[in-house]
Amino acid sequence: MYDYIIYTDGSYKSSRKQGGYSVVICNNNEEVIKTIFKGVKNTTNNRMELSGFISALENIPKGSKVKIISDSEYVLNPLTKGWLDKWIKEDFKDKKNPDLWKKVAELLPNYNIELEWVKGHEDSKLNNLADMLAQHAGEVDLDN
Repeated sequence: MYDYIIYTDGSYKSSRKQGGYSVVICNNNEEVIKTIFKGVKNTTNNRMELSGFISALENIPKGSKVKIISDSEYVLNPLTKGWLDKWIKEDFKDKKNPDLWKKVAELLPNYNIELEWVKGHEDSKLNNLADMLAQHAGEVDLDN
């Protein structure tokens, strides 16, 4: 039993030099209770994947038991395979996006998290919703 089940995604549109991320927060019955999506200029797909993950944690109460579902091995592998711990010990030497990985490391202890990888663009309705929102965020005209 989880307090929240969350789907996250990130996208990047090279033609616009803009990306987007999204978060779909659900209750334990996978009923959507909140969606978050944001476009960001001059970014990368991996930064957007990490930003979605960070935004998910920042938008639920500390101490929550949460299942986070993502199609991003870039985000999940360092967490599930112990790489993040190694990177922390090495102060993120030669790692891309150290600012975001440090934020992930700071947030993780505040939650009871289970991670699940799902293949992108398959039959997961809520993962597809997260993908659609991230894609939309990457296409919206931004002022900054």
